Amino acid sequence: MARQMYDSEEYTVQQIADTFHTSRATVYRALSDDGDFAYIVYRSGKPKTRPDGSIMGETGQGEQSPAQYDADRQLSPLAGHKRPYAKAMVYVVDGTVKRIRAIDPKGDWVPHGGDWEIPVTAPLTPGEIAEQFPTLGFSLGDKLPARRGKLREHLAL
Repeated sequence: MARQMYDSEEYTVQQIADTFHTSRATVYRALSDDGDFAYIVYRSGKPKTRPDGSIMGETGQGEQSPAQYDADRQLSPLAGHKRPYAKAMVYVVDGTVKRIRAIDPKGDWVPHGGDWEIPVTAPLTPGEIAEQFPTLGFSLGDKLPARRGKLREHLAL
């Protein structure tokens, strides 16, 4: 039933969790497949600052800048058993695919406050995206509007 609710796109994960008197994490865990996935992050183009002064989201300093790299590797917690299956980070800014970075399988996931520093690569070129992630289904500049109630989601590869 939870899968049907989720796939209908009529309910947020929080609404599904409330229906079953459980947490959102439990819903995500129950709905997930243990297969490779891209982690899609929906963002606004406006920079945001954390309490420690670091910038999160889009920095406005260019995709290759150290500040954007630092902001791109920050992520809310991802269950430890899912990390080996996370292969790419897709950054969707104001409804458009802005950047895609691969996740280094040999890199370390480092705790950073309540978030994690993810071992991401430099932004991939369209050719690299097509070669490394042929089943992704979209590329840079494509429209990918956020679905209701989603800030992040997994996309099976």
